[in-house]
Amino acid sequence: MAGFHKKRRRPGPSKNDEKVSRGKDEERLAHPSNWLGNRYDSVQGLALAIELIGTHNELLGQESRKFGRDDACGFSFPCPGLCGGGTFDLGVKISEIVATKEPHSEFSVVCQHKTYSGPSTVCGVTLKCRLDVVYKAAPV
Repeated sequence: MAGFHKKRRRPGPSKNDEKVSRGKDEERLAHPSNWLGNRYDSVQGLALAIELIGTHNELLGQESRKFGRDDACGFSFPCPGLCGGGTFDLGVKISEIVATKEPHSEFSVVCQHKTYSGPSTVCGVTLKCRLDVVYKAAPV
């Protein structure tokens, strides 16, 4: 006779973490002020490709995101470095690029969050970003 075997969850985020992330996604979509078309009136679409590079030039992660006019957009990325709480907020830089109507741009940002190893050391993880913006055609 076989004994009782508890079914185990797959490895990954907990049920509560998944529930919270679903709630955040629904909350973002519920507010039209977060949509790309409402945030940047002249933009038709936006493609974002990022690379996270550690302090020893190792690749920590890559991500690509594409946004249309009716998509909720968030330009904040958590830092995977030793700081434990740093974030990269690209919203200001993207706003500057859209204001100057640049179709392509590349830039990098370094995490300046303090690490746990010492009060004077910063994280140093670099986020390299390539941004492609498609603007609406000007009315004739």
